[in-house]
Amino acid sequence: MIFSIIGLTLDLIGVVLLFKFGILADNLWEHILMDSGMSEKDEKKHKIWSKIAIAFLILGLTFQLISSILQHQDNKNNVQETQFENLNLGNDINLTTGILGNLKLKYEKNNIYYQLTINGKSTSIDSIHNFAIELVDKDGFKITEIEIPIEDENKDLTNFKKRDSIFINIKSTKPFLAKNYLQIKKWELLARKK
Repeated sequence: MIFSIIGLTLDLIGVVLLFKFGILADNLWEHILMDSGMSEKDEKKHKIWSKIAIAFLILGLTFQLISSILQHQDNKNNVQETQFENLNLGNDINLTTGILGNLKLKYEKNNIYYQLTINGKSTSIDSIHNFAIELVDKDGFKITEIEIPIEDENKDLTNFKKRDSIFINIKSTKPFLAKNYLQIKKWELLARKK
């Protein structure tokens, strides 16, 4: 920011000097000298000040370019170094099955890590082919949907049965954009039957 202010100030000084002393090619100075009756001393003074004005403009432009480059790098570093807070989106109940889910999210290195804990009656979960996590923004618009198959081969899934209830814990990761992660405010548990 300071480089930009310095650059603008130098440009302003250069413009004022150019307005006062002008800038002309060397061969035009001879015509002006003959036409205006300007002394050689005044001519030298005008030439020097016009060159100083150009130097101020170039220097001001250089400072503004430096400011732009530094600001761009700073913005780039801020996006990369942003610490994303972990989200505990809490519970959601699938109304059609009565299955309760709890979702926690973490964002790191262009990936979303999620932990979904599902709790329900064995009879309701046995009829489910797969679950899905629907992530939505503050207005309820869908950002993405993460499909979670309920199969014995799914290495991300661990389950525990107790009497007629079943508890399933799913931990996994998925490539994800940072801008989308920042929009997540709510979630819904979807259950797709066989």
